[in-house]
Amino acid sequence: TKWTLPIAAGWSAILTALYLYTRRRAEAEDGH
Repeated sequence: TKWTLPIAAGWSAILTALYLYTRRRAEAEDGH
């Protein structure tokens, strides 16, 4: 369908942001 590509791109962006957020938070915790 025409929605497959936008949904896939949206999920890709969400997962990437979530990964970067969790990794950054882990680095901050290691800093302490």
